[in-house]
Amino acid sequence: ATGAILEETSTDALADLVIAIYGLPSTPQDAAEVLEVVSVEKAVDTVSRLIDEGYLKEVAEILYYLTVARLNDIFAGLTMARRSSVYPYLSAETIARITRSLLPLPDLTVTSVEAEPGKPMAGSTVTVKATVKNIGNVKAANVKVALTVDGVAVDTATIAELAPDFSAEVAFTWKPSVEGTYTVKVVVDPDNVVEEISEENNVLSTTVTVYAIPPALPDLTVEFTKLPSEPVAGESYTVEVKVSNIGEREAGAFKVRLEVDGKVIGEEVVEVLAAGASKTVEFTWTPEAEGTYTLKATVDPENAVAESNEANNVATASVIVKAPPPPPPAVPWVAVAAVVIIIVVVIAVAAVWYVKAKRKP
Repeated sequence: ATGAILEETSTDALADLVIAIYGLPSTPQDAAEVLEVVSVEKAVDTVSRLIDEGYLKEVAEILYYLTVARLNDIFAGLTMARRSSVYPYLSAETIARITRSLLPLPDLTVTSVEAEPGKPMAGSTVTVKATVKNIGNVKAANVKVALTVDGVAVDTATIAELAPDFSAEVAFTWKPSVEGTYTVKVVVDPDNVVEEISEENNVLSTTVTVYAIPPALPDLTVEFTKLPSEPVAGESYTVEVKVSNIGEREAGAFKVRLEVDGKVIGEEVVEVLAAGASKTVEFTWTPEAEGTYTLKATVDPENAVAESNEANNVATASVIVKAPPPPPPAVPWVAVAAVVIIIVVVIAVAAVWYVKAKRKP
């Protein structure tokens, strides 16, 4: 019956009643009993009114005497702003009885950790990027984030402010001196300065493999520098290729091969090629027939030289060969011979007549 009567009482009147009861010598327990017997909605409205009027210490003491169920029902019904107002006045015992997710606290967590480049070398600089998210109810300010590698502190960063349900990215630098596999750990709020809903989700780690610096090696490349211009079948031509060592170490003896449509035309041996040097190699090619040919030049075709890059050892080119010009028409040698004989006879006869004519008186 008392509960029904109180339920019909206005929120303002009920709030005044609760404060009045709180002030009696019977302690805040009786005030808490009033909030127990009315509906949750009525209790929430009453507590909200008291918070708005500044009765923060009084509300905190009354909440202490509520059952766990009613305490959480009322706290869940309050706006986050009202929870934040009364929170500093709550006792540790009261806070412990409230569901953590309802508390007006931030909750910081590390959601991702990545290292760049993907295959770092010893002695190089590694950038570690981490994403920090606030999955709590209120913002967090001046959030410290730390990077450790195999348990050793390496770098720190600070996020000025992080609102609820927002994320921020931080970046660290790390320079591993030797090769190996490292445990890279990012910790948000490492010194536990920020009170949070949960302190169990502040760490995320990953492993990063650091590779040894590869030894200096040569790197051979090849390119065509001279190809036949309008070649004709049956003629011989010079094909030139330039072999270069763009690596960091000289290359020992290696072959240079020329193929035409898959057929080996020639091979030459280069005894040595210093780092940064180039050499021109010549081949002779005689196309047998007209058509389009694919010329392929390969440096170190037998992989005799260990290189830093084996994928740039081939060059190709396409050459169009024309048919040779048609032969001149055949000469009718029999007719020519007959004409020559006739001419000779005519000349001989003319000579005889000339001689006879000179002998006459």
